Amino acid sequence: MKILLPTIALSCLPIHAATRQDQLDQLAQRGWKHVMEVFYSPKTKLIYTSLPSKVTKARHFDNGLLQWFEGLSYGRGMEDTPILGGLALDMLVDQYNVTKDESLKEEAYKIFQGMDNLVNAHPYKGFLARGLCEEDGKSICALTSRDQHTHFFHGLWNYFNSPLPDDATKAKIQSLFTDIAELMIRNVTEENDWHFLQADGSKDPRGLSKMWNVYPHEASRLPMIYIATWDVTKKQRYWDEYIKWADKTLEASLQLPQQPDSLINGVMPPYAFLQMNTSLELILKIDPDPQRKTKLRQAMQFPAELAAKKAPPMDAGNGRYLCSCAELALTQLLTPDFPFDKIQSELVAKALLEPPVDIVASCRAVHVIAAYWKARANGVEF
Repeated sequence: MKILLPTIALSCLPIHAATRQDQLDQLAQRGWKHVMEVFYSPKTKLIYTSLPSKVTKARHFDNGLLQWFEGLSYGRGMEDTPILGGLALDMLVDQYNVTKDESLKEEAYKIFQGMDNLVNAHPYKGFLARGLCEEDGKSICALTSRDQHTHFFHGLWNYFNSPLPDDATKAKIQSLFTDIAELMIRNVTEENDWHFLQADGSKDPRGLSKMWNVYPHEASRLPMIYIATWDVTKKQRYWDEYIKWADKTLEASLQLPQQPDSLINGVMPPYAFLQMNTSLELILKIDPDPQRKTKLRQAMQFPAELAAKKAPPMDAGNGRYLCSCAELALTQLLTPDFPFDKIQSELVAKALLEPPVDIVASCRAVHVIAAYWKARANGVEF
């Protein structure tokens, strides 16, 4: 079946390709400025999914904790701040690799401070919160998820290995990773049904903290944490933990193509493709074993292929205000040697333009801008 390129408002763009790319660069930069001016809290250093002033107030947190079933879910605006922060850090690293703009060091540090606060602003050692109450800067939802950890580790690891942070910041990242890895070692046990539990040590009522005996797209999240911690600390303890899990979780990830379409369509929205390849890509960058590297690349191919097929219709209708198109683009762009063709690059350009990325909500903006700079860093021309 022939797939037509999406119609983009080319009338608003100059004719020459180089000028068009410059304009898209500028639009992406304006989009980031919009995110930081509207959705970023200078107090908590976090990007919220609502206006910071609309985040759930401190009076709703019982002794600093909010239970998700109390009618306020995870807290308004607090749902995904580690995801947005991790994507933002990865985006700023990609943008720096393209532009060499030294001002991005300050921008990245602003985001890093929020990531640090998500672990250290509350009293629960090693617990990565979904967000912080903007009013008091310390109250949290008791329930977080493996998805939050995926982008947290990926973004901070790429930031750590870039020219952007100073030595003091790198030391803090080492401490963050260590505290979280130690919590995983303590809690992710057969006795706890492989969950890392809620902030207060209670059972996770939704299964979002389960790290083993999960679906294939979720299987490599735990070893990602251990190998990233080993890489930044060089402590044998974390390599040993990685090796305990590496082969069996990779084999579980490789089972995705054998799953029925009904299961894939039922449990894998676009963000699941992205998070699977996010975890696998980080492991691939670190693990030196040639056989595992081959299998990691193999495991990443199927999500990328599905993402490429699903991408063209994803930005229509209400999808124009969601993240799906960018999640599918990033899934492909993270995959080594996966072809990102003109159809896919035009979808990214369209996502920047329609609606303009400098007027949309934070979740859409951060994902789309991240996809754009990832494409630019990969050598994609617009």
